[in-house]
Amino acid sequence: MRMGLTIVLAGHIDHGKTTLVRALTGIDTDRLEEEKRRGMTIELGFAPWRLPDGRWVSFVDVPGHERLVHTMIAGAAGVDAVLLVVAADEGVMPQTVEHAEVCRLLGIREGLVALTKIDRVDDDWRAFVAETVREWLTEFGWGHFPILEVSALRGDGLDRLRQALVELLDRLPVPPPVQAPRIAVDRVFALAGVGTIVTGTMEGAPFRVRQTVSVYPKGLTATIRSIQVHERSVPEAVPGARTALNLQGVHHTELTRGDWVAEPGRMTVDRAWYAWVRWLPEAGRWRKPSSVMRFHFHHGAAAHVARLFWVGSVPAQWPEAALVRLVFAGPVAGNAGDAFVLRAISPTRAVGGGQLIEPVGRRTRRRERAVAAAWKDWPDLTPEARLERYVELHGLAGVTWSDLQAWTGWTDETLRQHLRPLVEAGRLVADRWPEATFVTTAPAVQTAWERARRVLAEYHARHPLRSGMPRETWVQQWCPRVHPFWNGVIAAWVQEGRIVQEEDEVRLAEFQVVLPPDLAEAIQDLRSEIARHPWEGLRWPDVRDRALQMGVDPEDLLVYLRKSAGVLAVEMEGVLHLVDADYGRQFRQLLERLAEGRDYVTVGDVKQATGWSRKWTIAWLEFAARQQWTHRVGDQHYVRRARERGPGP
Repeated sequence: MRMGLTIVLAGHIDHGKTTLVRALTGIDTDRLEEEKRRGMTIELGFAPWRLPDGRWVSFVDVPGHERLVHTMIAGAAGVDAVLLVVAADEGVMPQTVEHAEVCRLLGIREGLVALTKIDRVDDDWRAFVAETVREWLTEFGWGHFPILEVSALRGDGLDRLRQALVELLDRLPVPPPVQAPRIAVDRVFALAGVGTIVTGTMEGAPFRVRQTVSVYPKGLTATIRSIQVHERSVPEAVPGARTALNLQGVHHTELTRGDWVAEPGRMTVDRAWYAWVRWLPEAGRWRKPSSVMRFHFHHGAAAHVARLFWVGSVPAQWPEAALVRLVFAGPVAGNAGDAFVLRAISPTRAVGGGQLIEPVGRRTRRRERAVAAAWKDWPDLTPEARLERYVELHGLAGVTWSDLQAWTGWTDETLRQHLRPLVEAGRLVADRWPEATFVTTAPAVQTAWERARRVLAEYHARHPLRSGMPRETWVQQWCPRVHPFWNGVIAAWVQEGRIVQEEDEVRLAEFQVVLPPDLAEAIQDLRSEIARHPWEGLRWPDVRDRALQMGVDPEDLLVYLRKSAGVLAVEMEGVLHLVDADYGRQFRQLLERLAEGRDYVTVGDVKQATGWSRKWTIAWLEFAARQQWTHRVGDQHYVRRARERGPGP
């Protein structure tokens, strides 16, 4: 059973919204002195009506003046239904229509109409106005709204209105916890001895006491110290409830109306968003569309100025709906599917609204074309289709679980519910299921292989003497986002025999280093010459010149000699000396023999045993340390015997 309903009162100025709330609840929602003096609502007002069975209806009283529509929109954020107030002595007025348009743009589809001030008109006029309102409601798409005739001053019709509210509460389903908990902050204040308080209408799953939350878009972190719903302390706040959160860890001066309080990582923040906009007929009466336009952007309880750019060509006339790019002066937090309203700068009037789709991020023409193709039918897409296209747009980069949490704002359970059929059908690929941390598409994995294979093939063509490509370099050249998921994909390629991985190198399975006969003969001659120069070998500058004479890349030749031709590189005073690997084995045996009985050797020990110069002795000891045959402590070089770490080179 649904425990409560939050309903926003909408309507033209002086049609009796505040008076009606006071008659229903006994609470005067005009709390400011200026409001009482002028007899006009300026700020949001809130009043609960508790039913005998413990359920509640929470009223949000909003200003009716055209200059205060931005405040009205803030009050309508997250509510379940609308109570449209129409005065019987005036009927439907301009702000009646604009408020109704705003509610519809924000996704409010249920409600009722209160025809107020019936004590001021005769029966014939009342019947005429009621019929006129009914015709307008039918044209507007709210023909199912009941019309209740009331007089807040005399009390006429109030019981029937209360009964209609209860029937609406009974009729509306319990909202499923699709969304992770969040609140669009419409009030911020501090209480002595309590601290920072924020209020708003609860959306999504419940908030709980001691829960850690984030404040968006500011990036602040806080803890919920206590929760009140309708001035009563509760352990958790349920969806739809007017809620006050006592936040610990933030000062009230750091927060403002328009901020969001949500679970960490459940919202996305950017200065530009792609969005789907449905234009009202009022837009055509305002002006013609142009390439760049400025609007008041209302989202949650926030109001920003947005520059609107069309995705695609600029239309000659206002389309019914369009994909656009909205650019803001500062960061805007949101989730895919969030409703918003656009109002003209001058004259201020609602001209459209729609839903956020995704942050723009790094914009390129190519990406914008892909965005246009993916979201051209945004309103008609199922949640699963939206997920699939969002992942497709990210290509090889894929999306992480935290990306999806921030984009959708859904609970983990909801995410899995919508991802499961896509993963089971093979349309999306996850690193593991159901505890996925990375998601991409099956075509993206195939594209990854094509790119990875091309990178290796090009590397083999450029470096025919190298047995493989450094793995890290290879991955960086085809994978735009390194993630453990791709380690599993690479392991599968190895298992399938597509590639061979040896230590930190990879190669195509079909690739082998094959030397042309003349090059093989030249390298063998070089190898023999190196062997004829024990211990000191050949200097690298001389070998580099020989490589150029052979017509091969010197660095490739060096790698080949060290990996495939039994040659070591010993550095002395910044110059490499290429030495036969057999002398390396002999040197290691010498170290082990000299270290018998004390486990270490000194420069003097080696110099005395070999007759080398001190510089050459140090060069070989440094080589031994790089091979991990020794480790140095002061002047002592401790020897690791071959059996301690396996055979040496």
